[in-house]
Amino acid sequence: MSASSSNVSVWVGQGLAWVRVSGRVHTHSGELLKSELLRARKLQLRTFLLDLSECQMMDSTFVGVMTSQRLRLAPGETMELLRPSQRVRDVLDNMGVLELFKIVDTPPVDLRNLDLLPALATEITARAICRSSLEAHQALMEANPANIPKFKDVTELLAEDLKRRSKNP
Repeated sequence: MSASSSNVSVWVGQGLAWVRVSGRVHTHSGELLKSELLRARKLQLRTFLLDLSECQMMDSTFVGVMTSQRLRLAPGETMELLRPSQRVRDVLDNMGVLELFKIVDTPPVDLRNLDLLPALATEITARAICRSSLEAHQALMEANPANIPKFKDVTELLAEDLKRRSKNP
């Protein structure tokens, strides 16, 4: 895998959704992550393990997607981050959301011999990317008011872009 590529893969079973995120992740990867977590919720899974041990870097949209999904957890649901690198921890900390996540070094189940499958790719439109990016940055501002000055202009531009795209699908 090249340094600029990203990958989202998933395994579901034993009440757990294990999502491995590798490479440099961004908006498109965030859409895949969100899709897989929503699919796992429909299966009434309660534990979401985001394996970041092979994640090299993530952009603010991906962090916002993670944050948004974390903020939407129902009572009894958990989201854990498995072995994020110091660089990834620093990104999460700089956006003021690190404390939202439980970091673990050991998964809740034995992951050896489990076969991960690529995330189900659906057609991701420019409008969907715009909406997801807007929601992600809104989640970052909701999670930590210190993010408002960082992302206020971005969210305004994304909202305008989404409005334009809604008029001209």
